[in-house]
Amino acid sequence: MHYFGLIFGVLLWIVFTLSIIGIAILLYSLTKQGDERRQMIVSKSCVNTFLVMTGYLVACAVAKLFLALQEINPFTMLTVLTLFYFIQLFYYTKKYGG
Repeated sequence: MHYFGLIFGVLLWIVFTLSIIGIAILLYSLTKQGDERRQMIVSKSCVNTFLVMTGYLVACAVAKLFLALQEINPFTMLTVLTLFYFIQLFYYTKKYGG
């Protein structure tokens, strides 16, 4: 039983570290200058991520209103949005070349 707690703790730290690295890469990719094609790829990825974030927040607000759910976990939300942004960035990079 003791090993379960240790494994869970190690996995939690790995996920946390990978999330922090992913967020750092995300912020770096937003600040990089590039040509018009790169700007279009980043712009489309940002817009789609913003729409997903807005939809998620509206869904959470409605769920909290009707189902009395708990507060939104900001770390989980940031991790999911970072993952979604990377997927969008990868998709548009493959679609438009980059």
